[in-house]
Parts: sequence; C-alpha cells; structure tokens
Amino acid sequence: MSLVNQVKSKLLAREYKDVFMLLRSAENEVLLQTESMEMVSALVDTLIEARTLNEAKLLSLSEDLLKLVVEKCLPQEVLLELLEKVETTKDDEIFTSLLKVLQVALLRLNESKVRTLEWSLNTILSYINSIQLPDYVSKVGTDEEKLLECDETIRRVLLLYMTILLFLEPIWKTLNSNDIIFKTTSATRKNVVICFILQLIGNHLIYLDVQHKPCKTTDAGVPEGKILQYIVSPTTYCGHIKDCRISKLCSTHVRETFDEFRAREEQKEKKTLTQNILNSRTEAIDKDIKVLVVKESILEAALDYVPSHGWSKNALVKGAESVNYPSVVNGLFPKGGIELLNYFHTHCNKKLADQLKRITSGNNDAQDSAKFARKAIEIRLRMLIPYLQHWPQALGLMSLPPNIPASLAHILTLVDKICYYAGDRSVDFNWYTRRVGLASIYKATELYMLQDNSQDFEKTWKFLGRRVEEARILHDFLIKSEHASVHIQNAVGSTFSTARNILGLNFDRR
Repeated sequence: MSLVNQVKSKLLAREYKDVFMLLRSAENEVLLQTESMEMVSALVDTLIEARTLNEAKLLSLSEDLLKLVVEKCLPQEVLLELLEKVETTKDDEIFTSLLKVLQVALLRLNESKVRTLEWSLNTILSYINSIQLPDYVSKVGTDEEKLLECDETIRRVLLLYMTILLFLEPIWKTLNSNDIIFKTTSATRKNVVICFILQLIGNHLIYLDVQHKPCKTTDAGVPEGKILQYIVSPTTYCGHIKDCRISKLCSTHVRETFDEFRAREEQKEKKTLTQNILNSRTEAIDKDIKVLVVKESILEAALDYVPSHGWSKNALVKGAESVNYPSVVNGLFPKGGIELLNYFHTHCNKKLADQLKRITSGNNDAQDSAKFARKAIEIRLRMLIPYLQHWPQALGLMSLPPNIPASLAHILTLVDKICYYAGDRSVDFNWYTRRVGLASIYKATELYMLQDNSQDFEKTWKFLGRRVEEARILHDFLIKSEHASVHIQNAVGSTFSTARNILGLNFDRR
C-alpha cells in the first residue's frame, strides 16, 4: 500500500498519532519525497472536508500535517500542488489555512527561485481580485467612507488583507535589507514583493480611507499602516544609504582608476560564474537522485506484478501505475524486463547479506562453514519461490549476450557474501575454490528447483545438502593432494580473476 493510502486510512479511522508517526518515520522519507504531490492533494482534501463538517480539530490537524510534509519535501514540488489548490478554492478559511502552509514552503525556497515566488504571490493576488466589491463603493463620499467598513464584503476584504500581511511578514524579514528597490529592472525577491504590495494597494484599498494618520483606529488602518511600513520605510532607508555613499565619495575625493574598476568587475564576474556552476551541478545531482528514487519505487512495486505478467514491460507499467505514475514512465527502463530482473537480484543479495550479518553478529563461536553455506543458499533460493513460474524466462533473459556480464556479477557477488560471512578470510587458493564451488552448487540447485514438485521443495534441499557434502570431500582431497591442487589452482584462479576483472567487481564490504 502506498504511503498516501496509509495516511488516508489512518485519518479515516481517526488515528491521528499514527499519521504523524508515519510521516515522521525515517523509513518513509523516500516514499514521502516520491509521493509529495499526491500527499499534499490528499491532505488538502481532508482540510476541505474538515471545513465542510465544521471540525476545528481536524482542520488544525490537517494544517500541521501539511506543514510537516512541506518541511520534509522539495518546496518546488509541493508549491505546484498548493498553488493549484489556492486557485480552485472559494472559501476564505481554506485560503487562510493554505496561506500558512504556503508560507512554510516559500521560506524554504531557494533564493534563486524568484519566478516561483512571483508566481505564488500572483496566485494570492488573483484570489483577492476575484472578490467583487459592491457597485456603490466608487460613488461613496469622503464622509461616508468609514461606513464602508460595516459592509460584509468590505470587512471580508480587510480580514484577508490582514491575513496576507501576516503571511508576508516572515518572508519580508528574509529579504536582503541592503538591496536598493528597483535599482535594476531584473526580477529580484525584494522587487517582486514590493510589486505585489503595490498591486494590493491599487485593487481594493484604493476605495477605503487609507490616508496615513498615526492616530487611525479603524479596521482599514491596520492593513494600511502595515503596507505603508513596507513601502515607505525600506525605500527611505535604501535612499538614505545611497545618499551616504555619494556624499562619502564626494567628501573624500577618491576616484577609482580604470584598472581597479576592471579588476573589481572581473572578480565579481568570476565569483558569479563559479556560483552558477556550483548551482547547476547541485541541481543536476538533485535531479539524478530524484530519478533514481522514482525508478527504485517503480521497480519495487513492479515485483508484485511479475507473477501475473512475468519479467516484462507490462509488469513495469503496472508497477508505475500502482505508485501513481503514468504508464509512460516505463520509458525510464529502455532495456525492459532485464532491468527489473537486475533490481531483483541486487535487492535479494542485499537482503541476504543483511540476514547473514544479523546471524553472525555477536557470535564468536566457531561455526561449520559448510552448514552455514548450505543454509545461506537455501535462504537465497527461497526468495525465488514467488516468481518460480516465470523463472525460466528470467534464466533466458540472463543468458542473452548483452546481459551475461550483469548475470555473472550477481552470482559472484552472491557467493562472495556467503563466503565472507561464513568466516572465509583466506588469501590463497582456497579463496577461489570456495567461490567457484559455491557458484556451481547454487546454479545446479536452482535448475533442480525448477522441476521439483515436492512439498516445500524438500527434494531440492536434500539435493543441496548432497552437493555441499560432495564439495567438502573434494576440498579435503585437494588439500591432501599437492600435485592436483597446483593444476586446479592455476585453472580456477585465472578463470575467476579474469571474470572478476572484466566485470570490474569490488568485493570490499567494509
């Protein structure tokens, strides 16, 4: 079940503590990143439902859950879904709740994402512009302006302005106070915010009593005073700084030479170029990581469809759809079923290594390496049982020439892990014989397993036991026969080393 569906079922059952535990769990971080947009959509739907049912507790809970998701996921992704919800809502309370969540996302947004900030503020502005003021507003005289605040629509606008200014306050504090407003026509965060505030003044407050009076006590004076604080104070401050610079230059009569100017500008350009390169590299790495996360979630889900669709693109399509990705995402896997099969082998080998590590950790007693290897091979082969119906297809795919290097890599990695956790630390001929022997035993037992119809594959495990015992006898013989061991050492050693070097394998597990 996807993380979104788990959260939905917990919310439906009113198990709110479990929902927080699911979202805060470190095990679910990757899933949460992958399903961030769907999670935001689901939680906003819960928020709307709480508003419809007038459940204040659920409404507050939904806000907290949304903030938690926004804090853990990429702000660009959640913003896309949040702004879509803001555009479609018609309820002021829902709008206010979404603004609280939007504030958290914008505070986490990278400073270079100026257009994203602009788009977010324009969405808020569109909501305000959608409110229709009464026709008589533009015809009211000066003496009647204060009476406007008794109108229901006017009071709604004033409350929304107060909410927006509360939303804007922490964002304003993050802006660089040394930037001069409109020094350039390029889009900067401060220019975008100032333009937004100017548009707020020009839409609805233009009809209200917004003359700047310190003693004003009307509701209209609350947003008016705050807006004027944003507009007037920063401009005056920046202008003062600018004038001080000019007066300082004039008083000291210090002029910068052309060479100094060129050196300073070149240094500034070099710094900007370096920063841009670092930003582009970071974005490329983030993109690669995101693609890997998406691919892994699809491959993991696709394994559930192998029993019905085999090791094919159909299984990948079904897997993508089950984790809420479009079927065209299977284009991420141009090689088709073999990519799913490679993921399965890698996943199973890692799972086996984890189990063997748990078995051997804290156990200092000497163990029978043959029994240990037999048990490890049985554990690994049991992982094939759910997919045994389509395993001949898997063997056929692995035997194709382009896929042979990966297939060899999987089997060599498997036997090396078994030998390592069995206590093999040899650096002589035994290193090769054990691994070649185990690989042969594993593949022979795998083929025998395909035609075994006994209960719980009892005959397969007996076959495995006989092969392990035979290998033990052969190993003892080779140790006692020095002449035979020399010839076999040369053959086995060169073959194994060549295969490992061609595949570029590294068996370092530390």
